[in-house]
Amino acid sequence: MYIYLIVNHITGKYYVGQHKGNNLRQYLQKKFYDASHGRGGSSYLYASMRKHGREAFTIHALLSDVQTRPELDQHERDFIVFLKSKDPDYGYNICKGGEGYTGPFTEAMKAAWSAGNQRYWDKHKYDLTGQTFGKLTVLSETESRKNKHSGWKAKRMWNCQCECGNFSGVATNALRSGSIKSCGCLIAEAGRKRWAKQAMVGKVFSGLTVQSEAGHYRSQRQWNCLCTCGNRTVVRTNSLRSGNSKSCGCGSSLNDQEENYTEAKVLGDGDTYEEAWADAVRRLP
Repeated sequence: MYIYLIVNHITGKYYVGQHKGNNLRQYLQKKFYDASHGRGGSSYLYASMRKHGREAFTIHALLSDVQTRPELDQHERDFIVFLKSKDPDYGYNICKGGEGYTGPFTEAMKAAWSAGNQRYWDKHKYDLTGQTFGKLTVLSETESRKNKHSGWKAKRMWNCQCECGNFSGVATNALRSGSIKSCGCLIAEAGRKRWAKQAMVGKVFSGLTVQSEAGHYRSQRQWNCLCTCGNRTVVRTNSLRSGNSKSCGCGSSLNDQEENYTEAKVLGDGDTYEEAWADAVRRLP
């Protein structure tokens, strides 16, 4: 545990505080986050942070490895007195230190602070009604929901309509982070695309057998294909399905073989299969 000093290098003023963690730099960053989001009420330190910016401040350890909470409180009070950090001419401290407050508070004071915090969150909470996230359009807020993934804290839920027409309830963080973009139809569509891709492998198109995917060319999917002649070639999906590509270019597709064999039987010089086939091959372009 630490007693730390935050210094404003523009004004020369400082703030004495205590930190029970082990990372002062991260703790200072949290202070700036709170200041930039309007937290801290009438804190002189936060007002100065908003005015002068991050580069004006540094944080330093006055004491480290304090073992007990009472020791930590007493050291904080002593440093505030010694450095006169409660004096507006010297520092930003408002309280005397120790517990972080000037004294015990009445129930009325606590109720007033609680009401103030509630007003702040009511003002700054997100209203997602009418907004669109992926395929989902938010229609209205629905009943909050608790689950074990959020530590059983209630999550704000929204009634959403997907472009496909289905309705679903989605949590605020899931919408804003983009982790959920549809009612589930996007996942189904992706599954169908994967199935279509897998279904192409092993298919035979004339003299070409599809072996694997070969990426895309101008947004069109291509496939590694094995020709009946033994050569390998890359062919686009539409060329395979339309029949425009039947071979690697050697002309040895099944249909070409049948046509050439028929022609050889009619026009060939011999009547044996080998001679007819040799004659057909000679006629190939």
